[in-house]
Amino acid sequence: MSGLTFEDVKKFALELPEVREGMTHGSPSFYLGKKFLAVSGEDNILIIKSAIVERDLLIQLEPDNYFITDHHRPYDYVLVRLALVSEDEVRDLFHKAWRMLALKKWVKEHPEI
Repeated sequence: MSGLTFEDVKKFALELPEVREGMTHGSPSFYLGKKFLAVSGEDNILIIKSAIVERDLLIQLEPDNYFITDHHRPYDYVLVRLALVSEDEVRDLFHKAWRMLALKKWVKEHPEI
């Protein structure tokens, strides 16, 4: 395992087409067009878009790495402890989030994502 930082996360996010940096409630974040993709949380936590079914599975399988708070439970996000996950896991989360939010033409233009 590696201890990822927000700089690592930034690299993964900005590799994706049409993703841009922004601010959400005073924290660095990423958007795909105008759609929210992810935000840096306190204590080296990443809050990222995720299908609820997948989020619940991640939490069930790896509760040390992935979790949800009562505040975020109704929304399609998963919280990730960056100190406990690998680069591949975070890159995979970004690819899935990107595919959820991307315009169909972008998905067609980038089948590798």
